[in-house]
Amino acid sequence: MSEEEKTTKIVYSQPVTITLSKGQRDSYGWEIKISGEDIDSVLRKIHAVDAELKARYRGGEMVK
Repeated sequence: MSEEEKTTKIVYSQPVTITLSKGQRDSYGWEIKISGEDIDSVLRKIHAVDAELKARYRGGEMVK
């Protein structure tokens, strides 16, 4: 008698998480978390999110 293998797959409804931190001297930093199965897609999303954050928060000032 063999045991059945159980596999649990967790699917996130919100696959992008960004933690934005304002440091001393009004500088900004961030942590980007993106989940997915396709590494190329995940890396493209990380690059796009990082570029957007740099555009909005460059030089320690929020750009609207």
